[in-house]
Amino acid sequence: MTRSALFVMLAMVATAASSALTQQISKSHERWIERDVAAIATREETRLFRTLPADQDRDAFQHIFWLRRDPDLATRTNEFKDIYEERVGVANDRLPSGSRPGFLTDMGQVFLLFGFPADMTSGRASESSVPQAAPQGQRIEGSDTEYQTGGSGPGPARFQTWTYPADPALGLAQPLELQFRAQPSFGYRLLKSEELDERLESRRQSLVSHPDIRYEVDSAGNLLPPSVPSSATPATEILESLMDSRAESEAIPFRAAPAHFRSTDGETYVPVLFEVPIEALEPSSASEIDVTFFGAIVDESGEISARFEERVWRTTTTPDGRPVSTATFEMPLQLAPGSYQAYLGVRDENGETHGSRVSSLAVRDFDDDAVQISTVLVYRNASESVEHAGTPGNAFQFGRIKLDPVGSDALGPEDAVGLFFYVYGARGSDLTAKYVFYQGAEEKAQTRPQPLLVSDGIAVGNDEIPLASFAAGDYRVLVEVRDPASGATYRSSAFFTLQQ
Repeated sequence: MTRSALFVMLAMVATAASSALTQQISKSHERWIERDVAAIATREETRLFRTLPADQDRDAFQHIFWLRRDPDLATRTNEFKDIYEERVGVANDRLPSGSRPGFLTDMGQVFLLFGFPADMTSGRASESSVPQAAPQGQRIEGSDTEYQTGGSGPGPARFQTWTYPADPALGLAQPLELQFRAQPSFGYRLLKSEELDERLESRRQSLVSHPDIRYEVDSAGNLLPPSVPSSATPATEILESLMDSRAESEAIPFRAAPAHFRSTDGETYVPVLFEVPIEALEPSSASEIDVTFFGAIVDESGEISARFEERVWRTTTTPDGRPVSTATFEMPLQLAPGSYQAYLGVRDENGETHGSRVSSLAVRDFDDDAVQISTVLVYRNASESVEHAGTPGNAFQFGRIKLDPVGSDALGPEDAVGLFFYVYGARGSDLTAKYVFYQGAEEKAQTRPQPLLVSDGIAVGNDEIPLASFAAGDYRVLVEVRDPASGATYRSSAFFTLQQ
């Protein structure tokens, strides 16, 4: 019998064997599959986990489980696992029910799959449709919804509806509406259906980045080491060719704009905003675009300091039906100060075309005693976020505040232009900032000096200036930071376009 004939997928293990071996699962392994990863483990994975004959196989299964979900096998960290564990913490903080940890509640399980919804509504249902009691009282931080506490007699019960818009990145081709209703001692329970169960299972399956990394066993049912597939993708091959030949492609125009902020250990945080015109991409039949952003940052000695490849899906319309003109992606980089060559590219997976370029990147050095202003980030919106900051697709989040960079898009008269920056090496505590707006060499407007928040030698500037009174055109905004104690003034500029 050949070696390949001995290998069988765990899916082929008999159900009877699964039942017989269930009792051999240790409490720690039972906790892992039933609690720790219950929200994201697929049905097949849960079933297969129970067929394994020994704890050492279940330990190996856990390694493969996370490996299948690691978005970038070339990095040392598993970014998916890091974000998942952070979400567990957020769920425990915001979604507990009595003594039940938040990540084990129905709301917590949904949050682990999709994040918080775009819309939450609450109300009361009829007495005939829900149990006659109110759950443990709790409030979701960041929402106006409060769950009622107490009461054991008859009366209408509270319910919550969570709504998610269609979002290919979440595996949602259609909007998703979930309803939770109060049950005694359980808090809010998800109202399920066969259709909903299938949609949740589809989401779990979509979180597996590498389905070709499979669970395989030998003839005795023991788990074999995983076969990790080649990491070569079309984008990888394009990048390798670009680094070898430096031959650029203009088939897809794109813009990649870096920003610079102080980081730890003398390094600099460099979030990069990619922008691609939607008209340069080929949408699918479902009006979705499928794009891979890739690149490598090479230092002066020829060593690769950073490398990335991220595939994203976007719709060509907003949730309210307006067309989207630009596909964007945020890539965080952590680099030592110095000079680099940036090899960057974009591949349209639907049209199988790409654009690529080579450019110089000078990473600023903030690790000295000089007073310096970071990049002045021009943003459209600011919102509170519970997502993990500094991750691919979420590079312009500072603490819990997520900023929406304007990039090359134009602002409208109904907008306010947001300006965010740090001042490093601040000597005094009475720093002020004012903003002077220019069109060409002509000054058009300026603000009054505003005090900056200063702590431990770092000042933070964050202002939003309404544009209703501004004329259309291209603007340069000069940021002037003044230290009254020393009389020194520090300047930096940013740019934006206003259209009527």
